[in-house]
Amino acid sequence: MIIHTAQKAVQNPQLPTLYKEEAKLHMGKAFAEQEKWKDALECFEDILESPFSAFRQKAEAAVRKTLILCADPGTVDSELEQWVQEMSFMRLSGKFQYEISKALCKRAAFQQQTEKELLYAQIQLKYAPAEQVGEIRNRIAFCYRSQGHMEKSVDWSRETVAFLRKQLAADRLDEALAVSLSEELLTALQMIPDAPEQEIIDTVKFALDHGACRSSVRERLMNQNLEKRIPL
Repeated sequence: MIIHTAQKAVQNPQLPTLYKEEAKLHMGKAFAEQEKWKDALECFEDILESPFSAFRQKAEAAVRKTLILCADPGTVDSELEQWVQEMSFMRLSGKFQYEISKALCKRAAFQQQTEKELLYAQIQLKYAPAEQVGEIRNRIAFCYRSQGHMEKSVDWSRETVAFLRKQLAADRLDEALAVSLSEELLTALQMIPDAPEQEIIDTVKFALDHGACRSSVRERLMNQNLEKRIPL
């Protein structure tokens, strides 16, 4: 239905060009949801090349094209690097750059390209919403550890612990967010060799006291045998 409606809008000679570009954007998203990658890419590339599309439309098209290229196992590194170079001239920032660097970071992690993973995680961090900072900082610390830079990794983790403690001390913190932040705090603490065991236990207890505690937290506790020391 969305694709049919969008196609009619694009073909309507009386519709302003800006609305037609918006229809192409929705059509591309619909094709992507149906995993019709080629059709989706054609829509996004048409928007990127069009002199009539607004900057926001081009930015969204750039994000969507990046998501497709990163998810496609057939995308070769040279093709992706060329696209990243082309995007640099768009000077994207904010949520657009955040989503793009997130996708590139995820692909690099999947391909075990630690240097690229670290690069894109650092870019992602610049535009990350506050609730995502802890997770991204932990990724960066893990990348440094994987590269053998243990001291740098620990330094990052210590700063992450301080940042997350401040976030968790905020008033009226959403319950689900509190659990998510405490899970990232647990990860950061576990990457610090001399972190007090009691602080680790207290962090876990804090998470378990919330009804929104995710099963992944409990699984991590079981894997590390911390449940033996914590009354559940």
